[in-house]
Amino acid sequence: MALTDSFECGFLYFRVHHRRPELAMGGGITSGRGVAVPKKWHWPVGVSLSNEIGYQRRQYSVDTWTWEIRPIVDQKFGRWYWALNPTLDRSFQRPGL
Repeated sequence: MALTDSFECGFLYFRVHHRRPELAMGGGITSGRGVAVPKKWHWPVGVSLSNEIGYQRRQYSVDTWTWEIRPIVDQKFGRWYWALNPTLDRSFQRPGL
């Protein structure tokens, strides 16, 4: 969901389907592309910074609470698109932390 020209956010909800007919909550992520160079600046590439805070239930991941920072550099060139988006992440709750 775009909130402004340079900020968008999203929410993901993970549902897990077992052999039983009911669905279970597996976790969720709140993400925001909080800092982006506005298109009106006419930079040759897009530059933004994405943040995600996520929760996964222990039975699906040992990292229950995580934070991910992802700098993104991208460009559309004719019908081609390329992107560079390395991930820096941190677990806040896992066995042994």
